[in-house]
Amino acid sequence: MSLEIEELITVSKALDYFEQRTGNRPAPSTFHRWRKKGCSGVAIETLSVAGKTYTSLKAIHRFWKAVTEAKSNYRKRLSDEGLRIANLRTKLADDREATELGF
Repeated sequence: MSLEIEELITVSKALDYFEQRTGNRPAPSTFHRWRKKGCSGVAIETLSVAGKTYTSLKAIHRFWKAVTEAKSNYRKRLSDEGLRIANLRTKLADDREATELGF
């Protein structure tokens, strides 16, 4: 996050923005968890100045985009893994059937 380019907003204003855009207002503790631990491996960018935490609208948008991509990649990995397992099960069933038939 660049202080020269991005306008900083307080956590309260960030929560207002989340509510305005999504219809849901996260609890302040949720925002701080996103800041410290992240969501889907992605942390929201913040700055601390004189004991107050700030972010920016651009940082919020980057966070939303990165979380969406992380979740999409996770779903794709699950889908790929599920397909791999299904193929293995089919191969095992075919091998079992071939063994039973004496091949």
